[in-house]
This record gives sequence, structure tokens and C-alpha cells, in this order.
Amino acid sequence: MFLHLALDGSTPEIRQATQTAVAESTARLPQLTNCVIRDSVNTFISRGPPASKAASSAEDLAKPWNDHARLSALLLSSVSFDVDLDLTIREDLIVELIVIGHHDLVCMF
Repeated sequence: MFLHLALDGSTPEIRQATQTAVAESTARLPQLTNCVIRDSVNTFISRGPPASKAASSAEDLAKPWNDHARLSALLLSSVSFDVDLDLTIREDLIVELIVIGHHDLVCMF
């Protein structure tokens, strides 16, 4: 659900509220939140770029997916750890996101 709202929320406010909720959840339950977001994004990117819902022509189908920033912002929200969290736990959780963070659908470079 977080992934859907972060990527396809109908307004910028909904997308921002989703990122805020993920960040707050990460501060309270860092390992659980990180796992949920990581698994969601991993499943999403394993399916490849989504087809445009409003694609009505071949030209629309040829347009590349360009929501990299939304996906990377969601990942960034999932590493908004509380300062009291053990450094080793923080490092372990971030390391698990490195490969996902470098996927073509997340990182444009």
C-alpha cells in the first residue's frame, strides 16, 4: 500500500504524507518497516517498468517510466532511523537496500 501511494498517489500531498508515514514508522519499528518497504520495492522492480495506464497510442507506450524520484524518495524515507538506534542495525538495514537503490527503476544514472 505504501508503494502504491508513494508512486501513484493522486496528489503531491498524498505522496508526501506517505513518505512521512514511512519515516515515522521507521523511527518506531526500523527493521519491520525497512523489510516491508524493501520487499515491496524488490517485487515492484522485478516486474519491470509499469505500462502507462492511459497509453492510447504507440507513442504513449514508447515513453519511458520516469518516477525514479518517487521510488528513491520512498527508499530514503525507509532509512530515517531514530538517532538512538544501534549503528550496526542501521548499517545492516542500509546495506540490504544498496542493490535495490542502484536498480534502473530507482536510480536514473
